[in-house]
Formats: sequence, C-alpha cells, structure tokens
Amino acid sequence: MSEMMLTEAQKASWAAHFARRALTLMRNESVLRQAADGQLICVAWPREDRVVLLINPYVVDQNKVLGSKFQHSLRTVMHGHHTVVTNSRGIFFQVGYLPKPLDAGALPTHVILDLSGAPSGDLMAPLGVTRRGDKWISLLDADSVLIGGTRQMGKTTLLHAWILSLITAETPEKLRLLLCDGKNKAEFGRYAGIPHVHAVAGRGAELGPIIGYLREELIARSALLRQHGARNVKEL
Repeated sequence: MSEMMLTEAQKASWAAHFARRALTLMRNESVLRQAADGQLICVAWPREDRVVLLINPYVVDQNKVLGSKFQHSLRTVMHGHHTVVTNSRGIFFQVGYLPKPLDAGALPTHVILDLSGAPSGDLMAPLGVTRRGDKWISLLDADSVLIGGTRQMGKTTLLHAWILSLITAETPEKLRLLLCDGKNKAEFGRYAGIPHVHAVAGRGAELGPIIGYLREELIARSALLRQHGARNVKEL
C-alpha cells in the first residue's frame, strides 16, 4: 500500500488515531499545563503523505515536548510510523501514514520464540535475535537483571519469553518461580497452577507472603553457601 492509495476517509481516520495517541501520551507524561483544561490542545491536519498535529504551545510545557525523552516516547506510541517533532513557527508532530522503512540490513521488528533452538545449559533464557542468530543467556551468569524501557517496548513480552523457556526446559524440582504482577495478575495469572510456579501475586497484601518466603529462602541459601565455602550457586 502506498500513500496515494489512501482515501480521504482513511487519512481522517489515521489523523484521529494519531491525535488520540499523542494526547494520551501528553497527559501521561504530565506535559499539559493546568491551564489546558477546556482549551484547544491539538488540531490534526491530514496531508498527502502524513498527518500534521498542530499543538497549542500555550497549553504544553514546551521544554518537555521538545526534549529527547518525550520525543522518544512519542515515536514509541506511534508504533513505527515515521515521527518528527518540529518547532518552527509553532510546535508540530508530523507522523507518516506508513511505518518508517527499515534500513538495509536492519534487524526485524518481530521474532518468533523457537524453544527448540535453545542452547544447552542451566536456566537458559532468550534475549532476542542478532545478525548472527538467536541470543540466549544463562540466568546463573546474569545474577541480577534489570529490564527497563518505555511503554510498548517489549518488557513484558521478554518476561513471558523467559517464563515459557524456563518452564519448558527445567523440571519443577529444579525451578520454582514466584511471579509478582503489578497489573493485578492480568499478565502472569495465566501461569497459576503450573508446577514450576510457586505463587502468583497481584498487588497489596498478596505480596506479603511472597516477601516473607523470599526472606526465609535467602537466609537458608546464605547458610548453605557458608557451609560449603561458596560465594554463589555455581560454586556449589
């Protein structure tokens, strides 16, 4: 599909879609000033190859809107559509109808989790795909892991991939998972009842028993390491 194939109705639909996403992001990122209540914030202007969102400069924090952090988040919520923020005689968000084409040799935007291709080793978890093929790590080598990123960047998808790969490769006797789900079990509740999953907690009081269990487990494992003169589980 090319830009020329879009009807006026389709362009208007894209314009409304992009405007809703931009407005939601500005609210979530606290970009709108209090004076924005009841005032015009954004006008969507469908062009031939893109939508131009005209932003009222008097109702937004211009430093935030023009900052790299907000612009990165804006490109993320537009899901690959070429997005440019300009500040020439006003603030404009320009969003292309078609996704931005990948550069030659660029990595794919979606990959299939092939558990049959998992390498041998203990507690192996997939990281993604490189130009040399699938990338896996052993969580024994990773020690502690911090996963960060803005919305829609795949943080939860990565965690699902790790859970699936671990429960597929390991036995319940070797692997016990305690899952804490800030979305009130909307994501990880599906794993409840699987032998590997010791508990799934949502918010509030449900976290107490898990924290208590983890504390006791840490004390017991620390004693075991001292008993064997080991610094970590790999030395046992």
